[in-house]
Amino acid sequence: MSDVLIIKTNECGIRKTVNELLEHFPLKVKDKRILIKPNILGPFPPERGVTTSPEVVRAVLDAVIDMGAREVWVGDNPGIGGYGANLKAGVISGITNATGKYFTNIGEEVVRIPVRSRYVKSVVFSKYVVDADIIINLPRFKTHNLTQLTGAIKNTFGYIAGGMKSWLHTRGRTSREFSELIVDIYARRVPDLTIVDGLTAMEGRGPSNGRLRHLGILMASYDGVACDYTIARMMGTKPNSIFQIKYASKTGLFSPENVRIKGDYTELEDFEMPTISSPIISYIANHLVFPHIYPKPVVNEERCINCGNCQAICPTNAMEQFPHINYDRCIKCYCCQETCPQDAVELKGFIYEILKRR
Repeated sequence: MSDVLIIKTNECGIRKTVNELLEHFPLKVKDKRILIKPNILGPFPPERGVTTSPEVVRAVLDAVIDMGAREVWVGDNPGIGGYGANLKAGVISGITNATGKYFTNIGEEVVRIPVRSRYVKSVVFSKYVVDADIIINLPRFKTHNLTQLTGAIKNTFGYIAGGMKSWLHTRGRTSREFSELIVDIYARRVPDLTIVDGLTAMEGRGPSNGRLRHLGILMASYDGVACDYTIARMMGTKPNSIFQIKYASKTGLFSPENVRIKGDYTELEDFEMPTISSPIISYIANHLVFPHIYPKPVVNEERCINCGNCQAICPTNAMEQFPHINYDRCIKCYCCQETCPQDAVELKGFIYEILKRR
């Protein structure tokens, strides 16, 4: 069975709650090398609710140190850039300060490994992912404009180092294709334990520009897909409508019949999913006229601070000199919108606007 445990908590009780979760899902940490993998999407301060809470990361770090881990690394590969971006994102997210000497720039050493996927034959992982005896996955409870939700599966996309993350968007261009690709990456190195930071959720325009919503929970499971299944249910959507979960089930990586949800589970009222994840627009977009009706990114010049994030991450170099976007190159992966710190990249389109008003 795939047990999922949800515990209500608050900022003062995080360490106690983490200990409870680790008692329920024990790990043989002693004398092992541990990678703690938070979500550090980019240089967003903690109050934005984009990255994993520094307090949650610190609580997990303290726990594994107390259990006798031989070596502990805390790190992620952010959405933008490589070596320098890792350090900047770690500092601004508060995670570097929270973890001190254990914060590791995991993008500095890489290794190419084969992957079973119809989209790619191999990917470039951070070497720390390969070297770790145990990986503890720390995603945040959020929506995502492309994949509908970002949880345990999507957080392992951070295994990928450097610019390859952007390039992979050119291999899986639609929501369905990209979701399948990240499941293939997740399956290559399944985390040993997933703890979901649900202290504050993000709804609507996730993963970086949505609306924050207090939940006050931490969730854990040995089975990360079971966590995503539970997140989908809590969000009020059918798990089988989430391409990641559907594909994981199809490939035998996950069985919804085996999920047992325990603890403080509740379905959230009126939780706002991304409009782009509407089944109507997904069907039309993926099967009929994808290039024409999928919403296109548009730069809001008043909000833009010309930081260059969108240009740095664009996998097809469609983001040309501000504020011009070359729509002939744009594959509508929305990396630009995902990484914009000012919410200056908006999604526009006639059908999209109609669905937003539904």
